[in-house]
Amino acid sequence: MDDTHSILIPERSRKNYSNLERVEASLGCARAAIRDAKDEDRTNDPDYTPRGPMYWNATAFYRSYVEMEKKLKVFVYEEGEPPVFHYGPCKSTYAIEGLFIQAMEISEFRTRDSDEAHLYFLPFSVTMITQVVYVVDSHEWTAMKNTAKDYVDVVAHKHPYWNRSLGADHFMLACHDWGLLVES
Repeated sequence: MDDTHSILIPERSRKNYSNLERVEASLGCARAAIRDAKDEDRTNDPDYTPRGPMYWNATAFYRSYVEMEKKLKVFVYEEGEPPVFHYGPCKSTYAIEGLFIQAMEISEFRTRDSDEAHLYFLPFSVTMITQVVYVVDSHEWTAMKNTAKDYVDVVAHKHPYWNRSLGADHFMLACHDWGLLVES
């Protein structure tokens, strides 16, 4: 027999793992690698650079970064139209919103398969909500809050991924100081 390392498992005893269980198993392997790295001495590794008092454990931080680069997958929801969704300013005080949204659209971390995602990105710009939806000097937040809420409602009703964690694995980026008010 050539397959000395393979184990034959009867077909009826094989478990069909859900997508979430596979993602969690992958994350478990990453956590184990990070734990194992805590005792490594990487000072002779030319690719290893973390040093200084800001790290609780520089080798664990480094391993965490390496694992992230190997495994992290982010699903970007397609719903919504510019200028509020999938767009943000790239030349202003709040440019990081637009730059991040733009970068996520083409990122190596992006996956179009929501089943393999670890995180889910809600691609709306709070800065653009304040520019497009907010009525200047009205001091009325309702329309902005409703824009964000309606987007989340669409995502929650259309996709099962919001409901499996009640949104805990979802994120948005808000560089505008009104982000917390719009999001709440």
